[in-house]
Amino acid sequence: EQVHPRFINFLLDEINNERTGENLEREVLRGAIKILIELGFGNNNVYKKDFEKIFLDKSQEFYNNEAMEKITTHSTGDYLKVVQKRLDEEQERCLDFLIEETKKPLLKRILSPMVENHCKALINKPDSGLAYLIRQKQYSTIQLMFKIFTQVPTARKMFENFLVDTVTDDCSNITRDTS
Repeated sequence: EQVHPRFINFLLDEINNERTGENLEREVLRGAIKILIELGFGNNNVYKKDFEKIFLDKSQEFYNNEAMEKITTHSTGDYLKVVQKRLDEEQERCLDFLIEETKKPLLKRILSPMVENHCKALINKPDSGLAYLIRQKQYSTIQLMFKIFTQVPTARKMFENFLVDTVTDDCSNITRDTS
């Protein structure tokens, strides 16, 4: 039998409220998750079957919407700070009241819509992308980009290719200018 949908919706609504800035009593959520585990007689089958899949789907939807909103309104650096903040919040959520096995698929639900889907745009933004960051010597933002992009294979590859192409172009320009 399935856990009552109102209970699951309560959990999802509370987590969504926290994501949008409302304070909540984490003790309540911790207790509710504990109930899901106890319903599974100590294992995570009820948690996984009745809560986790819906939670992960709702999380991806939330972060997809946030990415679509912020990719056009934020500079690359500011956008990356939002991504890092969200990654930190979700990791804290996993430590505080979700189960450990939720962490990896949850982080993927953030990284896919927020980084994988927009890595090319982030790198190529004319007024804040990677070339701009390099020219302006914004090394802390470049480090943040690298830290985040290394978690997504396609983004990491795009980052590396951009750097190789930039160095190759710079070397070509130096060679051409000295001859």
